[in-house]
Amino acid sequence: MKGLFKNKRIITLCAGMAAAIFMSAPLCNEVYAQNAQVRSGEYGFVYDDGDLLTDEEEKDLQDKLEEVGSAHDVQIAVVTTDSYSQYTIEEYADDMMDSGELGMAKGNNDAGILLAVCMDTREFYASTRGEAIQIFTDNNLYSLEDKYTPYLSSGDYARAFDKFADGVDSYCTAYENRDKIPAWKWFVCLLLGLLFGGITVGVMASGMKNIKQNNSAAEYEQKNNVRITGRHDRFIRKSVNRTRKETENRSGGGSTTHRSSSGNTHGGHGGHF
Repeated sequence: MKGLFKNKRIITLCAGMAAAIFMSAPLCNEVYAQNAQVRSGEYGFVYDDGDLLTDEEEKDLQDKLEEVGSAHDVQIAVVTTDSYSQYTIEEYADDMMDSGELGMAKGNNDAGILLAVCMDTREFYASTRGEAIQIFTDNNLYSLEDKYTPYLSSGDYARAFDKFADGVDSYCTAYENRDKIPAWKWFVCLLLGLLFGGITVGVMASGMKNIKQNNSAAEYEQKNNVRITGRHDRFIRKSVNRTRKETENRSGGGSTTHRSSSGNTHGGHGGHF
């Protein structure tokens, strides 16, 4: 009986350990389907759980994302799914970026942008992180959406994701060159300055041809002019006009941010297609 009791204790302990291992499995695994394949590199990531792309289209997209990402040191991902019952589209996109399951770096300072598309609700969301929050401001995200959402609506998903990659490339390039002025602009400014400066000096010089030199200041004196012997100011009334200064609550060219469930700071925007 003592040996049997000991065996029962061992069985109970093993069962408890197995249950603990099962319960400690990452919750993010619930997001993924078993038959989907993650195509990932150092900068480009594609996870087509919604099965919107052919194998060749997935490979071409991953290659393009890798090329664009490596050129700007920004991680870029495209994720599709049929549903996400335990998330909003914003939370789903943020968690997919932060979980690390795609191979993306998880640090808060790692620049990245992830486009998530859900077919059940026909929603999309572009989540940004790190320096990508500054690159893709709210206004830039709106403009970026205009490039790819028409193709999402028409069902041309490969073209939509290709346009998304092109837009990411364009905005990253513009951000990198924001403080640089092309040489041709300097040349044009210099040329225009010389042109208008020369015209101004020429007009002024031509207006001085009728001027003659006087050797005496007497020529400039006014004869029989009025002489003012005294004057004073008298303050008789006060008039004050006040105009209220209106203030505007506008985001301007900045980025709206929020915290994900992992505690990372994200920007982003989404909608329906």
